[in-house]
Amino acid sequence: MIPGSHEPSWLDKFKAPVRAWIARTSKKIFGRVEFPISWQCNRVTLVALVGLLLAFWTVRSVMILLRDRKWICALHIRRQDWRYWAREAREAAERGDYRAAIHAAY
Repeated sequence: MIPGSHEPSWLDKFKAPVRAWIARTSKKIFGRVEFPISWQCNRVTLVALVGLLLAFWTVRSVMILLRDRKWICALHIRRQDWRYWAREAREAAERGDYRAAIHAAY
């Protein structure tokens, strides 16, 4: 073995066929366009696809939540001021229910 050289890591072994596939695909799609330009196009396309996938996943998750409507019950809890919660915490602590006291205090 040559000093300073090393065998390819698992990441290098993984990247090689992926890069070869991207190069073949970009050559089919873009034809005779130089590799650096097609590589940039592939990067932009990949980022756009990932963004679309995230947007689709987010919209789908929100639609499922809206359909179930279980989380909406939490939004209808009446908001109280700090005096109410301080009084609740004090009363719970006097009862010995320290968990509820801490919950009310926060």
